[in-house]
Amino acid sequence: MKSSTRICVRCGPTLPTYDRDPRFDREFARLSAAEVRAFLRAKNRFVAALKEGRPFEAGLGIEEMRGHPGVYEFHFSASGRATFHYGTEARGADAYIIWRRIGGHEIYREP
Repeated sequence: MKSSTRICVRCGPTLPTYDRDPRFDREFARLSAAEVRAFLRAKNRFVAALKEGRPFEAGLGIEEMRGHPGVYEFHFSASGRATFHYGTEARGADAYIIWRRIGGHEIYREP
């Protein structure tokens, strides 16, 4: 997994701590420019809620996936989806997110 020690210019503002599964990186690279923009906008709202300790906006569709304990889905557009889980490694008071998959509904087959 890639670590959060560097800031990804293309990725925009980041969580205080995160990792990305290599599969997430491969899928992210295949997104269209419009999909990347939509993801970054939604991710910024997600990050803001985490940092402020407030509930996630309903429009982000963040909920635990049925049949996949500990794996959450994240909606960034009408058909854009990402999955993540919370890491268990202690990272201070910051949330530790591990991005798993990104794309369309097909990612639900193996989230």
